[in-house]
Amino acid sequence: LDKNRYWRHHLAIVYNNIDTDHVIVSTGNYQGKAAQYAVKNNAPDPGEVTVESGMIKYYLVGYDFYDGENYMHSATKKGLEIVNYDYVKGVLLLQLIEDRTLKYELFPDVEEAEGFTENAEIYVR
Repeated sequence: LDKNRYWRHHLAIVYNNIDTDHVIVSTGNYQGKAAQYAVKNNAPDPGEVTVESGMIKYYLVGYDFYDGENYMHSATKKGLEIVNYDYVKGVLLLQLIEDRTLKYELFPDVEEAEGFTENAEIYVR
């Protein structure tokens, strides 16, 4: 176990703490690096995903904070909003296969993914 990269299997799909209307995907392994992306069109709502939802597809896009006049690469002041970019950086597929068990696969540097492959991982919480 490489304790210097303990986060490589981390995954979070959450609302941003500054602009709470925006969904952020944070992963410990996007092509070997930790990364955060916004979700194109800010949907589907992760709070509404259930076992019955089936496979969920998130299109990952870059984002910046905007103060009404300037774009900023970090959240350093109050009142900032997130602005999502249009260019898709990857696709994240998820499926809640039972309560607390999530099937997950990330497809970096693609604009579309149709389904899980043998590389899909299972997270149990």
